[in-house]
Amino acid sequence: MNEVTAYSPDHTSSSSKLFERIRALILSGELPPGAKITEADLAKRYGVNRAPLREALLRLEERRLIERFPFSGMRIFQPSNTMLFELYEIREVLEGLACKMVAEKITPAEMEELQETAQKRMAVLSSLSETEAPEQPIIRDIHIRIADISGNGELRRILDSEIWHYLRSNYRRWVKSKDKKLYGARQHEQIIDAIKERDGDLAEYLMRRHVRSSRDAWEQSLKN
Repeated sequence: MNEVTAYSPDHTSSSSKLFERIRALILSGELPPGAKITEADLAKRYGVNRAPLREALLRLEERRLIERFPFSGMRIFQPSNTMLFELYEIREVLEGLACKMVAEKITPAEMEELQETAQKRMAVLSSLSETEAPEQPIIRDIHIRIADISGNGELRRILDSEIWHYLRSNYRRWVKSKDKKLYGARQHEQIIDAIKERDGDLAEYLMRRHVRSSRDAWEQSLKN
């Protein structure tokens, strides 16, 4: 197999596809935090050359999804408990702010979309058995959509970064009970109701409470 010339369209396309595939494996938990990875194993797994793979790995490292250690290679990024707690503190403030902004400017069409998304999530969760609940299908992220509607580009950029996706994706591993997942879905509905009523203060409070519930679930998982 011939090496693809660096910066050629094929090289760029291959690197981007590898980045997205490995990123998806990390965020889904198939490549769990702390798992060791090597260029050789990934190149064999995907049948690719090292050049585009190295570029994809560099992008993943820049986004803090993988980390390198001297003499021990690469591992899937594993944030410390202190870092996770601090991220939850920041997320609570930012997502609460997003809700307050959205309550002031949401359009009827956007409101209808949020309600439909919340209803779909509740319907899917309600239809699952207790054993199926831990592997619930991914439904469009209400949190990201609220950030979209806020109209604040920087807020959207922060809440859509890999580290925030990572934090939210871990919720699926920390919370496996169907009842707890339904409780989270009901909190979404309460937040959306407050937004519909244009009550920004209440929407902010409810979102902050919702994020704290997620943090509490993570902290509880540490004790199990």
